[in-house]
Amino acid sequence: MSYRKKDPEPEHERRLEYGVRDDATWGPKWTDEIKVRGASPESAVNLKRRRRYRGDEHGDVLVAWLNEMVHGRRNRSAYQRICRLLKNVLQLAEVPGDQTRRQEIATSIEKQLHGYSERPQHFVMKTREVGPQGEALDRVRPFFQAVPSGGQTSREQAAVIAILELSQRGLLSNVRRCDWKKCRRWLYPRFPHQRFCREQCKNEYCASKAFKVEHAAKQKKIDELRRSGIGLRKRRT
Repeated sequence: MSYRKKDPEPEHERRLEYGVRDDATWGPKWTDEIKVRGASPESAVNLKRRRRYRGDEHGDVLVAWLNEMVHGRRNRSAYQRICRLLKNVLQLAEVPGDQTRRQEIATSIEKQLHGYSERPQHFVMKTREVGPQGEALDRVRPFFQAVPSGGQTSREQAAVIAILELSQRGLLSNVRRCDWKKCRRWLYPRFPHQRFCREQCKNEYCASKAFKVEHAAKQKKIDELRRSGIGLRKRRT
């Protein structure tokens, strides 16, 4: 008689990290995870978070800040600073051969980054832990994090760090705006062919006149290739 191996019991784990809280503020927060006991770190199952893709941890932070600034109409100067930095960093990768132009862009980036300085700040987190006898114990845990000292907000500083991290990993060009002209929200796509931030934008675009014109142009090009024989596959003999 064969017995099915019992599945490993899930293990709850709490981790203190720095990021966007549930109330859309920026600061230290607790993250709850459920992992499979006995599994390797690479194969640990996270049942709470959605599937992650390359650069998500930085792309989501940058896109969330950009959308909040552009739609909230708040602090336009900060939004313009980040957009200018984003444009310059992208241009730096596009002109590898022109040394003079590259030096000009690099100098401009250095001037922009010079205003983003940091200082350590102390936070206090109240937690509840289980004592040796199973009793609930209230604990106070110190937490230190670098915060901006140049007058910027912590989220703007995080957006700058996200730009630099994505640039180093070659993923900054993935940051784009929604193709639907009535939306134009920022997005960090999970796939290269993703053009819209939401399914609603995609559906509205497909029902618009612009989609019909674009689709007709593509179909006309396909028909021309078929008539010329370029796009046809050779038949097996």
